[in-house]
Amino acid sequence: VVLATVGLTAFCIAQVFDLEQIIDLILVVLVGYLVLGVIYEIASGSVRVLRVYRFTGTTSPSQNGLFAAIVTLISGIRLFLGSDTRSRRWTYWLLLSGSIAITAITMSRTAMISLAAAVLITAVLHATMRTTPFRIRVGVTVLTVAVATVVAFVVLSGHRSGNLSSFGY
Repeated sequence: VVLATVGLTAFCIAQVFDLEQIIDLILVVLVGYLVLGVIYEIASGSVRVLRVYRFTGTTSPSQNGLFAAIVTLISGIRLFLGSDTRSRRWTYWLLLSGSIAITAITMSRTAMISLAAAVLITAVLHATMRTTPFRIRVGVTVLTVAVATVVAFVVLSGHRSGNLSSFGY
């Protein structure tokens, strides 16, 4: 029953809205969810600035990190590949930087891999649209190594360095 209801809802939404509007809707819902999580963390006093801190929001760090990685992907594609006017570009820059920061403070390995994939997808799409095949290969290789290095540093910089099973919690 639930699957049929979700399927029917998705079908109806696809009939009413075009893809751009659906992506905008997803972006608004995910950003709203993350903002509510930040408000909840601040209101509950969970934020510890000078200690080890892991953003959990209203549910779990992994879920919030994945949502932030999706916001990174959408805002990165809109910023670097879209044809939006200059007046909206600052919004995408704000969303991009905020979602990267939220992904980092969740300390979720899954979210970091998702963020790396989002950056890589955006870079590959950008590179294939605007450059030669040789530069694409070089750019993708350099970007992959850079993103993998950043992810490795974040994953390995947990409370107990080198322990990939937890971040010391």
